[in-house]
Amino acid sequence: MTCRRTLVAVLSALLAVTATAADEPGSIFRFTRHDHPVPVVRDGVALSPGGKRAAIAGRDAIVVVETRTGQRVAEVKLPARPTQVRLVFAAGATALTSDAAEDTAARVWDLKSGEQLRAWPHPKARWAPGPASPVLALDHRAERMVCRGTTESAKLRVYDVATRTPGAEVEGTTGNFLRVAFSPDGKRLVCSSTAGGLLVADAMTGKKVRELLPDNTGPRMSVFATFSPDGKYVADGEPSRPGDPTLRYLSVWRVADGKRCARVFADNGFTSAAFADDGRTLAACRGPGGTFYLYDLATDTLHLSKQFDTVGAHFVTASPDGTVLAVVGTIPGADAASVHITPFPRYDDDSFGPTGPTDKELAESWDGIVGDNEFRKVHEIARLRPHADKAVALARQKVQPVPDLFRRRAEDLVENLASPDIRDKVMENLHLMAHEFEPLLESARTKAPEGDVRNRLTAVLAKMKETPPPEKLTAVVRAVEVLGQLGTPEARKVLEELAAGAAGAKVTEEAAAALKRAADKPR
Repeated sequence: MTCRRTLVAVLSALLAVTATAADEPGSIFRFTRHDHPVPVVRDGVALSPGGKRAAIAGRDAIVVVETRTGQRVAEVKLPARPTQVRLVFAAGATALTSDAAEDTAARVWDLKSGEQLRAWPHPKARWAPGPASPVLALDHRAERMVCRGTTESAKLRVYDVATRTPGAEVEGTTGNFLRVAFSPDGKRLVCSSTAGGLLVADAMTGKKVRELLPDNTGPRMSVFATFSPDGKYVADGEPSRPGDPTLRYLSVWRVADGKRCARVFADNGFTSAAFADDGRTLAACRGPGGTFYLYDLATDTLHLSKQFDTVGAHFVTASPDGTVLAVVGTIPGADAASVHITPFPRYDDDSFGPTGPTDKELAESWDGIVGDNEFRKVHEIARLRPHADKAVALARQKVQPVPDLFRRRAEDLVENLASPDIRDKVMENLHLMAHEFEPLLESARTKAPEGDVRNRLTAVLAKMKETPPPEKLTAVVRAVEVLGQLGTPEARKVLEELAAGAAGAKVTEEAAAALKRAADKPR
């Protein structure tokens, strides 16, 4: 905990700097502020891979600077006065691709001479109302772009940048989509979902992979969707209630299975976000007022909430590899902007002391394991692994084998589904037991002949899938997961006790599965 307090103090001091800071022995990172003579347009900052250069776009020009020294590398004059510019470094940061609203083409610039290398007219795509470009996204290599369709009913389409060759249409994207992003490897796209979440699609084939749907869905103007550097996660804004246009939650989704792994709340909502390469640090901006927000997903900790000496609509962006962060705002009393650039901070692993976790720390770890934050769950299990004896003792306190009496009750209820006079009451009781005895009910549904009993069991299981499991059951399942990952003889003994519980109970099945995984693991 001391490390956290020290880090926050250092960060707070560095964020007050208004000029280029020199390296200091033992400092955690450098912090640099670059002032731009005009306000930065929307999306108008990009960092090169590795973060050594920054491109900053104003209404008339793009300025490229070295992030460590502030030295100006190049200045590119834009042919139009855009309100939004998408920038991507290419060719080892010696060239820059720009696509600007109000421009008629996307362009590639030579950063040595500032001259245009080539331009390609925008595909004949539908222009949204207002001064918006038909190009919605460029990939990180500036090789492909996503454009709007030619009509309101047309799907989004992927184009090859160099040849302007049309590629795949993106399935399920009919309508006016406001946000699109490529994954770092260019294999996936996330797009606005008509249901109010994000649609994940294959960038090569355009096929829909899945949708990431928050609790409060419905059309809304979300302005960001951000991939992690490894492409495994995506962050997105989410309203706190239906009809609320403010993105008061920042949700982090796992792309592989569509599971929401973490959710952060802010009263004034979020306008942008960026991931660090450590897989746990998230930077975000909140509005109005432009508060900068630094969050550690692994420990569920807000490390910094800071307002710069600039005001206005801030946004954050990161280098493609997640090593360097830029925070953008406007300068008070001046028609200008400032860009604060810093390496992403790195946090310690928050290990326990030399004597292991205290009772209070064990209780806090348990809260993290059974909570909704998947990042913290993984982190807490890793912290407890060197202290397996205490972790097993904690799990033994939290879980007990399911009594066989409970199985017999569930079987009796299934049997009574065929009794017309009590089956409605039976259904009510089965709904209450469905999560705990899902394997038993699924087996009974499979064995039941076609008819009323099977239909009722199908209805019970369908309703179960629409409701979250009881917190107590979640805690027990997580305890089984911890025991399985610890892999000690004591942990195996507890799993064997749980696997000997009532057949058909979820906890029993989970414990048996954990034992099998441990047995199948190569030694």
